[in-house]
Amino acid sequence: MKKLVIYGSKDLGRVVAKLAMQCGYTLGGYIDDDIQQQMRGAVSYDEALIEMPPKDYCIAIAVGYNNLSARWQLYVKIKRSGYTMPNLVHPQAYVDATALLGDACVVMTKAVIDQGVCIGKAVVAWPSCVINHDSIIGSNTFLSPNCTICGLSQVGNHCFVGAGAIVADHAKVPSHSFIKAGRVFKGEE
Repeated sequence: MKKLVIYGSKDLGRVVAKLAMQCGYTLGGYIDDDIQQQMRGAVSYDEALIEMPPKDYCIAIAVGYNNLSARWQLYVKIKRSGYTMPNLVHPQAYVDATALLGDACVVMTKAVIDQGVCIGKAVVAWPSCVINHDSIIGSNTFLSPNCTICGLSQVGNHCFVGAGAIVADHAKVPSHSFIKAGRVFKGEE
């Protein structure tokens, strides 16, 4: 198994690093574009290309939701460089055998991904979020702790669903939506 490098060394980076170890990966270090983080031991992406080549390392993205567009551009850049980005699924998460996950997904403890669910690339499912049957989650979307996506719903690309929020049955959430914590989303609004 290749060593896993975490792209992002702040709070989310530490969370993803722990998840990666729980998934059986050996950590190969951190990549961060922030000079202060580099002074603490992270390397720049250009350094990583030399010191941690794609043939020996894979990458997990641990960049948050504050700028989803930049996060997606990062995903594309990593892909073009030849790195694989494996899914990290916590051993205590439930992913039904019929569910499909794109690459670079992060599925944390006690998350539930039900039958017939289709998840895009680089999706983050925080602890105890539930994605019910036959729902579709677009790429680069963050599903916060305890949010619920009810059956046959669609969440577009580059979305954020807040903690405890509910997307009702058959609802369609447009791409680039931000659903606040605790909100009930019943349809395009």
